[in-house]
Amino acid sequence: MLERSKWTAERIDDLNVWICDQRATFKIVALGNFRDFHEEWTDRVPDTEHTSMSTIELRINNSAVRTLSFVSLDGGRYFVPLPRKLSLDRQAIYCWEKSSLDYKVCQIIGRYYRGNSLEDTARFLGVEIVPWCSLSDAAP
Repeated sequence: MLERSKWTAERIDDLNVWICDQRATFKIVALGNFRDFHEEWTDRVPDTEHTSMSTIELRINNSAVRTLSFVSLDGGRYFVPLPRKLSLDRQAIYCWEKSSLDYKVCQIIGRYYRGNSLEDTARFLGVEIVPWCSLSDAAP
């Protein structure tokens, strides 16, 4: 449904909610529980003082079936999934996995101030978009 369906954004009970047009029981809910967040890649936007992370829930019949972490950058101008952090020769590399649930959800709810896509945003943030990321490579 994330890839083939249309989703409609609504405001319900002070929450941003995206409802699947084909199956209204499928929802993406932004909980709005923002907390301060900082990683090296978040320093590449002009407003580094206003970066926070929040939880997104995927719901079926109003029951949460999955939670995801998303990051609001540049005073809310960007809203993107938390990238996976990998370590290569003791250097941090950040990536979004193109086949991941986070990436697919971002295609529906993401915000991009400069550019029109997560790919455009990834270029200036220095985040790689890859076919897959190995969990065994994840940095501690």
